[in-house]
Amino acid sequence: KQVLEWSIKVNQMVEKLPESEKKPFGGVMEGLQAIHQKADIAIVSSANQDAIEKEWEDHGLLQYTDILLSQDCGSKAYCIERLLEKGYKKEKVLMIGDAPGDRDAAGVNGVLYFPILVKKECDSWNRLLTESMEKFVSGSYQGAYQQACIEWTDEEIETLRSVMRFTGITFSTMCLSGHRKYPFGSKDKTVRERAMEIMEKAICLSVKLGIRCIQLATYDVYYEESDEETKAFFLEGMKEAVAMASRAGVILAMEIMDTKFVGTIVRALHYLREIPSPYFKIYPDMGNLSNFSNDVTGEFEIGIAETVAIHVKETKPGVFKEVPFGEGEVNFTEIFAKLKELNYQGMFLIEMWADNRVCQTVEQAAAVIGDAYAFVTGKMKEAGMEV
Repeated sequence: KQVLEWSIKVNQMVEKLPESEKKPFGGVMEGLQAIHQKADIAIVSSANQDAIEKEWEDHGLLQYTDILLSQDCGSKAYCIERLLEKGYKKEKVLMIGDAPGDRDAAGVNGVLYFPILVKKECDSWNRLLTESMEKFVSGSYQGAYQQACIEWTDEEIETLRSVMRFTGITFSTMCLSGHRKYPFGSKDKTVRERAMEIMEKAICLSVKLGIRCIQLATYDVYYEESDEETKAFFLEGMKEAVAMASRAGVILAMEIMDTKFVGTIVRALHYLREIPSPYFKIYPDMGNLSNFSNDVTGEFEIGIAETVAIHVKETKPGVFKEVPFGEGEVNFTEIFAKLKELNYQGMFLIEMWADNRVCQTVEQAAAVIGDAYAFVTGKMKEAGMEV
């Protein structure tokens, strides 16, 4: 509800802006002209088509584009996916955006990304035109150069803090999924080093944003074969990560995952015994745990003292995502009743999966989230919990 109200408020504020403030940033026209000589340009936007066409036509920008994909075409990630089906190679596609959602849409499709920095829009377009575009065309953009472009500055972090203050929305936990691709247990030393780099940056960001808990993707490896060596590497990496988090006062919490490695609380407790620390805890997932344990409530009883937050997610046997609430086999009422008995007072976070094939308005998406919230709170009330 808060997000929807904020979105409507922002739209209203934009509509009230004088026409003089709706003009493109400096460098946009020149940038599009130059880029169009070397590449196809697609507009991928969550705005409606009529508004985009009018705005871009009014400012003489539409002539430098080849295709327009607006909200009626689907999510940004879906639109990029469809463009790739036309034959474009991933390393030859560069998403230019100004929001985390743009970066994520590029990332999920494996294409490149260039950020337009808030309050530094003119500088960003100048860098794209004078430096980044040449690297993109030559094939040297990917890798270290792109990473240097997308690192958040303190100014960008402060912008997010301003949004948090404006909306009243804070981040209690962070979901850190990067260790699925770059796991601590990899036999490749460079991958393990990248895992630690990701960990360090996540802890630093948590401190700056006031995030108290980082939920870890608890895999020794995901795309490699797991064995005793990968498990040993994982433990070694976690020891260093926990020490780093402890110094920063940030809790690392292992999610109970969708693989057997740490698919139950009992398996997670092994690592808590190996690394005893008030800054190393667990983050059970009801759906994942229901897949790997025949005694879900018993698991919660064993691990309640180590639990800092709980994922509420629906699953079916062997199916860990995109299962609508009420269509799976998780016994939510029984689990909530046990947690009430155990006097659990911590955080619950509803985990849901976006279907990027479906085009939704903000209002429709909010309604889906509202339905999930109603389902979950209904189960909590059935279990006797106060909501």
